[in-house]
Amino acid sequence: MSLFSWLPSPDISEFLAAIALDKTVLRSFQKSEDSLSVAPRVQLALAQQQSSSSSSSSSLHFDKTDVDATASSRLHISPDLSAMFADFQVTLSEQLFEYQSNISSKLHKIEQNVRDSLSDQAAVFKSLSQEARQESRTLDDVQTIRFNEFRKHVLEQNASIFIGLADVRKEVDAVNAKVDIMAKRLNDFQKDAEATKEAHSHQLFEIQSQAQENHAVIHAQLSELVDYIHRGRAEKKGESGSRGPPQTSNVQVGSAERTPSFEQRVKMAQQRIVQTVLNTDAANRESQEAAERDRERRRKEAQSLKRRRRD
Repeated sequence: MSLFSWLPSPDISEFLAAIALDKTVLRSFQKSEDSLSVAPRVQLALAQQQSSSSSSSSSLHFDKTDVDATASSRLHISPDLSAMFADFQVTLSEQLFEYQSNISSKLHKIEQNVRDSLSDQAAVFKSLSQEARQESRTLDDVQTIRFNEFRKHVLEQNASIFIGLADVRKEVDAVNAKVDIMAKRLNDFQKDAEATKEAHSHQLFEIQSQAQENHAVIHAQLSELVDYIHRGRAEKKGESGSRGPPQTSNVQVGSAERTPSFEQRVKMAQQRIVQTVLNTDAANRESQEAAERDRERRRKEAQSLKRRRRD
């Protein structure tokens, strides 16, 4: 941007016109001064030429009238020229002073305009800088507000995440506590199962021992029964050979009143054997059913514990 672009065009035109006028006045003054200085020289040269021409034709004879005429002519011309020159010099000085005053005032005006334009430009630059600073501050404030909002949002999300993690941790702790309780119960069940198994083992051992004893008793009773049967047959054969046909009615009635007959004792022995076998089978069946129930109960407890752990 040019420095004179801020100045009004009329002031610039007046300034240039004043400078041109000053140049014109100076040129006219120089021309008049040259003409004044040249005129006496020309007159003197013409006089010298006339004198030389007259001297060449005749000898030089100057009288008092020639000298007085020359002196009077010089005295008559030089005061007018001096006065005119003085007046011209005064006029020129006044014009120069006026022109200088005008030029100074115009320069002062131009300088004032330049200062005003510079001050206006500085004010514009200052306002622009202030606006830029204000905009930067506004942007900083906006960015700060957005950052604070983003930070608040992140903190809220972190708080919700931490709360969720705390809830999950509580649930995990509760599940772990339940698992510990179930593990403790399982250990108790295992201990009870082992105790029950041991008790059933003792019961089975006792049942087996009792069954073996019953088997031995039955075997002994069967042996006695077989021996008794053999002896009874032998006795019957001996009695039938020595006495003849027995009186069955009286003998059977009397023996029935006193002691049971052989068939009755055989039946009684068979009933005892059957009852012993039935009792043994019932005891074995009960022990097996108890063991099966215990195994089923432990299997169901293990399945329920697995389901709880999966959940």
